[in-house]
Amino acid sequence: MVGDVKNAGGETLRIQMTHDQINDPAQMAKLKAMVDAGDKQGVKIQFTFRDNANGGGGNVLSGDKLKQAADDVKNVVSALGNHPSFVLDTFNEGGKSATQGWADMQSTLIKSARDAGYKGDIVVEDSNWGGGLTAGGESGLVKYADQLKAANGSNNPGLIGSIHEYASGADASSRLSSEIKALTSAG
Repeated sequence: MVGDVKNAGGETLRIQMTHDQINDPAQMAKLKAMVDAGDKQGVKIQFTFRDNANGGGGNVLSGDKLKQAADDVKNVVSALGNHPSFVLDTFNEGGKSATQGWADMQSTLIKSARDAGYKGDIVVEDSNWGGGLTAGGESGLVKYADQLKAANGSNNPGLIGSIHEYASGADASSRLSSEIKALTSAG
């Protein structure tokens, strides 16, 4: 699979896994094999929790579910985070709106990775099912930029904001442009 991405001119392969898959040694062995292949072939392997991982389903995790997700992040980055091809994506399409709960969830997951010693890139998908301003009135990445950057800590690579823009409607390009400008302004 990694070779197919490379041969097609791609540079990143995004893999989504659930809590159960993360805790299945056979599934983790498959992920490790992909990361090893990514190291050899110069392809980034972007690991993310699937949107319904840990019972999330686009919702904001809190309490025991958030602790479980933070432990999963810690375990994955402890196992694979030292590979040059590995990139962490905190949570796919978490949160339905730009709320303090969404920001607290993302901050906890970022901090868990950094506390585990992970020094690589961290992708944070925007609120509103990943759509940010393109899907709703506010962007969690913009509204809570300072909190997310504080969770990331100093002397670490900057966070990579991710948005999902689907080219539906005549204004898709202007929505995307507005989101990029807002993210740039938020730092």
